[in-house]
Amino acid sequence: MDKLKQLETFVAVTLRGSLTAAANAEGVAPAVIGRRLDALEARLGVKLIMRTIRAHYADPRRQCFFRRLSTFVDRLIQRRGQRQCRRCEG
Repeated sequence: MDKLKQLETFVAVTLRGSLTAAANAEGVAPAVIGRRLDALEARLGVKLIMRTIRAHYADPRRQCFFRRLSTFVDRLIQRRGQRQCRRCEG
């Protein structure tokens, strides 16, 4: 599973507040988002998203991680896009 996609998923769920909203934004099933989060949490050995019936949120300790991670993920996505543009220009 793509590790960057797992990180992007954590950022998306935290920003949107639910698995369903993150899934709708990406055009995938909520179960896909849930599996990505589960894989990321298992890999890191920590629960990142607190899940309730009505919402999903990062507790205050995870919010700091989220802020730092979202900046990092944004930079990675930009660099990935720049590399793809260079390939297209040939």
